[in-house]
Amino acid sequence: MLPATIRGDVQGTPQNTRDHTAHATSPSVLFLCTGNSCRSQMAEGWARHLRADTIQAHSAGTNPHGLNPMAVRAMAEVGVDISRHTSKRPEEIGVDFDYVVTVCDSANESCPVFAAKTRVVHVGFDDPPRLAKEAKSDEEAMAHYRRVRDEIKAYILTLPGSLTGSPTALGDQPTKAVSTPTIKVFDPPMCCSSGVCGPDPDVSLARFAADLRWLQGQGVAVQRFTLTQQPEQFAAEPIVLQAMKARGSETLPIVMVNGAIISERAYPSREQLAAKLGLGTMPVALSPKSGGCGCQPGKCC
Repeated sequence: MLPATIRGDVQGTPQNTRDHTAHATSPSVLFLCTGNSCRSQMAEGWARHLRADTIQAHSAGTNPHGLNPMAVRAMAEVGVDISRHTSKRPEEIGVDFDYVVTVCDSANESCPVFAAKTRVVHVGFDDPPRLAKEAKSDEEAMAHYRRVRDEIKAYILTLPGSLTGSPTALGDQPTKAVSTPTIKVFDPPMCCSSGVCGPDPDVSLARFAADLRWLQGQGVAVQRFTLTQQPEQFAAEPIVLQAMKARGSETLPIVMVNGAIISERAYPSREQLAAKLGLGTMPVALSPKSGGCGCQPGKCC
């Protein structure tokens, strides 16, 4: 197992993912967590890679303690180099931020005081180091980092619109936290993460997978867990654990929206999901993938 953190040797955070830079009038955005070692670093890396022309991205920590090597590795896998980033406190950056996005609960609860113009928004993501603590190998640990990395990317793709729109809708309350809508899916045993595999996949699974991709494009954070692959996630969610103790694994799949169960035993439609999230809908085109085992919920080979 790789060590938990490494220290960077380069002062400051170079913009090393793309040549173009944000215009001087682009909003400055600080991604804040406790250690400035993983989630906030990933967010800054994605923002510089995907939104360098529309926002000025930075990251910091309330108690910085070094760059996480597995976060560096996860980002490198998708072509984003954050290896020269360093952990730092917000005041070390020397910028009056337009927006501060807290990406962990601890940073949200102990958020420093910023300038009056700064709007603080909370968009929480799971903590990969905590989830990977019991991993038996680096590869098993990396699965947590990759999932959170991809969830952070989905959020970054909503910027700057989700920032410039959401706080305004709430009125003049710059320090009020706004959480990104989150969907968690707890699947029964399946051979692959979505069940959309094999020459004759279940059409309902293909449709649901397409619906989740659409939701991600709308800025919704999507987390999906399979009982055989991530049983610890089921145990970590009290209401899911309670439902399974009461009704057994037959109650799967369970779908949660913003911490509340909205569906058991079946996958909700796009219309149902959109209604829960206050979104409009668009037609869905199914194109099931080939290859794999063709498993269905509860009928895994």
